[in-house]
Amino acid sequence: MKRIFGGFGKCAGVYKITNTINEKIYIGSAKCFQVRASQHLSSLKNNKHRNKHLQASFNKHGSDAFLFEVVEVVPGDKLSRTTREQFFIDCQLKNWEHCYNHKKKSAQKEGPWSNTPKETKKKLSNALKKRWSDPEFKKRMSILRKGTKRSLQTRGRMSVAQKNRVVSEATKQKIRLARKEQPPPNLGKKFSESHKRNLSKAHIGKNCGSRNYMFGKVGAANHISKTYNIKLVSPQGEIYGPITSLNNFCMAHELTPQHMYAVVSGKRKSHKGWRLQSLKNKHGC
Repeated sequence: MKRIFGGFGKCAGVYKITNTINEKIYIGSAKCFQVRASQHLSSLKNNKHRNKHLQASFNKHGSDAFLFEVVEVVPGDKLSRTTREQFFIDCQLKNWEHCYNHKKKSAQKEGPWSNTPKETKKKLSNALKKRWSDPEFKKRMSILRKGTKRSLQTRGRMSVAQKNRVVSEATKQKIRLARKEQPPPNLGKKFSESHKRNLSKAHIGKNCGSRNYMFGKVGAANHISKTYNIKLVSPQGEIYGPITSLNNFCMAHELTPQHMYAVVSGKRKSHKGWRLQSLKNKHGC
């Protein structure tokens, strides 16, 4: 389909589609000529156009036989466009057999979104809640959205909207309860001993909440109460051991856990006069 916009492709107004073989025309109005032309062409190529007369002619003569062109640019709202559209349709009434339009009257005005907007919004809200309560629908939407990335402009708009959002106390309470009931993401997940040791080095000295998040409740308890077959010598020469919890030992003697862990792992000779007597634990490390 050849398209002639005359520099008004992004404007609104009245257009016509002409069959250059039999000279039949279709008259319509659009908010944007380029968008409407693409919509017509896509529907016709997929054999899904609502105008069956125009679709049959397109299937018979092919895309090259049709021409989309601007008739008149009409600024303003939809009512202004449909009024001018009706004028050009009336001009074709005497020669209606050469027109693809199946209606002699266009939509004269924009109807309201709903006569009962509050009730309509409530119905739509209930329909969406019912749809999202279906696990199969959630699974399908998760697969469809996986891998999609939002643009920087979209992220900016979402950030501004989130900052200006006012959350009621009831909603905050619901969020708190939902977070408490939700289990940690790695709860019950089995980690290798080497992976646990690497995570221990990264998180040693931090509060237990971070470990609960990384290991789950069981893994966190194992990490805190890990039994070391080691003995530490104090600056006064007293021997302490075996150490069952290095963190608790550090808290009791006002020592830095990171530095003491370095002493235990052999990376450091001493910390505040405390040194290692032996370096073996139940894992052989």
